[in-house]
Amino acid sequence: MTTAPSLEMARTAAQIASDKLGENIVGYDVRKITAVTDVYLFVGAISHVHVRAVEDAIREGLRLQGARLLRTDGHRGHSWRVLDYGGVIIHIMDSKTRELYGIERLWEEGKKLRLFKEIPVFKKKPILKRKAQRRIPTPKKSRTRPKK
Repeated sequence: MTTAPSLEMARTAAQIASDKLGENIVGYDVRKITAVTDVYLFVGAISHVHVRAVEDAIREGLRLQGARLLRTDGHRGHSWRVLDYGGVIIHIMDSKTRELYGIERLWEEGKKLRLFKEIPVFKKKPILKRKAQRRIPTPKKSRTRPKK
């Protein structure tokens, strides 16, 4: 497992998760702690539906970049999914599950990664105001029959 591709894949996955409004995205470089993987990435979600949406987005985004998913764990639609890409292992959990298990505490000895160039901020879409349209009356057709 090489370093640069794993870190780059983790950053890409984090950006994809952020685009899908993933919460509290944290990554740890664990190469000095374990031989299992290079990076653990933890992504929070609001609900089991959000877990599924984030998972689908990450899988598709990394597939398009040529990454190969080795295996997954957890059932689709449940509150915790794990995606194993070899050099990067991604945990996607809803907030209650993440708080209950606290699995990221196991890897806090690793170096915390800076995943984003800038801190991701939820951007609100600007509200477009409609211009008051002047309504032009259309000529009404006479409903009476013309006189003969």
